[in-house]
Amino acid sequence: QIVWKYLVQSEVTFADVCEYDKIVGDRVTYIETIAHEIMETDYDEDERASAWLEETEDLDLRHCVMGADGVEHELFPGGKEMIVQWGAHQEYLEATKNYRIREVQLQCEAIAHGIATQIPRSMLSLFTPKELERMVCGESTIDVGFLREITEYVEPMVEQDEVVEYFWEVLNGFSQDELGRYLRFIWGRSRLPARTDASSKPLVHKICFMDTEERADPDAFMPVGHTCFLRLDLPNYSSAAVLRRQLLYAITHTQCIDADEGTTAEQQALAAYAQ
Repeated sequence: QIVWKYLVQSEVTFADVCEYDKIVGDRVTYIETIAHEIMETDYDEDERASAWLEETEDLDLRHCVMGADGVEHELFPGGKEMIVQWGAHQEYLEATKNYRIREVQLQCEAIAHGIATQIPRSMLSLFTPKELERMVCGESTIDVGFLREITEYVEPMVEQDEVVEYFWEVLNGFSQDELGRYLRFIWGRSRLPARTDASSKPLVHKICFMDTEERADPDAFMPVGHTCFLRLDLPNYSSAAVLRRQLLYAITHTQCIDADEGTTAEQQALAAYAQ
């Protein structure tokens, strides 16, 4: 959520960092727990300072922080050489949190600047972070029912054809990962766009028969995806089991869209099956 919060100019907190970096979240929580337990004692400040150094000795706390890039960054010049003392532990924890909160701000501002060339940035603040993410990235869960709603069948194929029934039977049995691979196979993306109102279609998913008139057995051929058109060329398979086997092979082994021109894609699918 941290990127979307920056884009809609919502407050970013350390909890947002912990969503994508559990390690740093657990580390900071552990250090805060140590500090809290020491504060709850009846020790004087000198005793607390000694207890702090003893409890954090194995952590080797220095005034630096591990960034999202995997590189250790000093919180101030010379910080790597200075052990965090009891008297500075609060400043250390706050500086650690602030660094991690702000470390992607520059990149997010660059994204926002690019968006602002198309629409006023102030308009982004009309949305919550989750709403903006949904509009940009689409639905996180692939709804087969929604996909079916936006599907059109290219003549002579019709929805009542037996192979179409097989197709939806197979898709309804797919996991979310397999559904994502199917979308990548026919579209180059692993998510559907956000659902709008029921009367409009954000895009059209097309299915048509693969031309196998001169070929002996449709079961011997692979389906072909056209990523520019969100279209599937489907052989007239004899059963749901065959369709599932061929489709799974295709979406697993042809995830690259660099050669998605129709003839080339079909040749590569046939060659893959021959191997």
